[in-house]
Amino acid sequence: MEKTFQLNQSGLISILNGIKKFSKTIKVTYGPNPKNVIFRKDGYIFSSKNAEKIAGEIFFEDRFENMAVKIINEAAKKTKSDLKIGFSTTIILIEAFYEACLKYISFGVSPVYLKESLEKVLKVSIDFLEESSNTKITAQVIENFILNNIDISSSKLLLEGFKKIPIDSFIKISEKNVDKQEVKFLDGYEIDSGYLSNYFINNEESLSVEFKNPKILILEKNIVSENEIAEILQRADKEPLVIIASRVEKRALETAVLNRVRNNFPVCVLESYFLEKFVLNDIANICNTDIYLNFKNKFGSCKFIKILKDKTIFIFDTKSEFEDKTKKLSLEITKTRDQNEIDKIIKRRSFFQNSYAEIFLNGDTELEFKEKREKFLEILEILKLFNIGGISNGGGVEYLKCAKFLEHFLKKENLSEADKVAYKIFSEVLKVPLRQILINSGQNTELIIEKIFKSSKNLGYNVLKSKFVDLNNEGILDPTIFLKKSLINAVKVVSMLINTACMIA
Repeated sequence: MEKTFQLNQSGLISILNGIKKFSKTIKVTYGPNPKNVIFRKDGYIFSSKNAEKIAGEIFFEDRFENMAVKIINEAAKKTKSDLKIGFSTTIILIEAFYEACLKYISFGVSPVYLKESLEKVLKVSIDFLEESSNTKITAQVIENFILNNIDISSSKLLLEGFKKIPIDSFIKISEKNVDKQEVKFLDGYEIDSGYLSNYFINNEESLSVEFKNPKILILEKNIVSENEIAEILQRADKEPLVIIASRVEKRALETAVLNRVRNNFPVCVLESYFLEKFVLNDIANICNTDIYLNFKNKFGSCKFIKILKDKTIFIFDTKSEFEDKTKKLSLEITKTRDQNEIDKIIKRRSFFQNSYAEIFLNGDTELEFKEKREKFLEILEILKLFNIGGISNGGGVEYLKCAKFLEHFLKKENLSEADKVAYKIFSEVLKVPLRQILINSGQNTELIIEKIFKSSKNLGYNVLKSKFVDLNNEGILDPTIFLKKSLINAVKVVSMLINTACMIA
């Protein structure tokens, strides 16, 4: 197929057109009042508010505009991949940054110098977001956030869960639509070993391997050959299988991967050479099996297993057995005088005190259930991000506060022209997320933005209640890491795009 070229200004304009058309569709799904987008796929009609799904259906006849769409789509996916949230915010920021940059470039500002200045102001913005972040995550803050984001009957399930287990614990959202909503608590055991290949993953959402009632084989030896792994697989008879061996040689691992990929065999392989012996003994004990030196011994099992890249969680129904084990270990501590031994026993006991929860949700229709489940999964991811990088004002307000902070730098006399432009661009762009939330809610945008801009630290606007509120008390919060990551990814891609001299499609 014959290829065509676009140079300099014409190429930049094509990128802008593609970004604006693409972003226009994505923006309607933004904020607490998202609109539906209807699209055709494989002959069927779908309606969705999921920005990432909608983005996958957008294609333009103009090949250059399509190139722009693919570039910003990848940037937004990067944010989503890292944080599980932030797809729409990244796209909205990219459009605003690119359009503002293009305006100043058309006035004669050098894109090379502008790129350097954008990176300078980005660092100042990130420093502001980090300094403004609240790292004290109280139970009240979590409660406010959950109540603001989920209906009252459903939020009670999460609140009940977090009264018994930490925020960063494993909470499973059941995939079945049930008659009665409830939360069940399970006991588990966690080890610092994960899957050896991404090909074993069967849950793309959490990048994990998850099996119900798997067969478990624990070996105190290496698996070195294709025949050895094939023998174990044959015994499992295509039932979910987890193999824990000291080491797994490349040929044996490749055989397991091939069976997973080609034959859809539900299998996962872990290594244990770096784990302490008591860990394997405990797993064998609670899985009702033993540690073996050959492949023909009996399999153990557990109620559920979740295997991540760097850790594995075994979940059981045997609460009484767990309590007995922790009591025995506590008794051992009282009888031991050696401090090193005491530390080992405390560590061992902690493995048995991991609690996990499974939440069962109800929806009148399958579509309602799926939307509710997606919302729960998103809330859980956000709560984990709170723990990682702290909490900021939500609803676009923290970006607005950052814009206000950056405006002070424009008064400095020693700024270069490119730096002044970069500060102006950031000050304009960081108002856009809040403005878009207000637009989607049919509010008077500029009056609200002006009042919040001039206000005290936590004042914001609840678009669902159409009133000004204290964001902390209302639970309108964002993870600081999400604000930083969305901004960084947006500026990176825009810095590249404004320095594009030629497009070939």
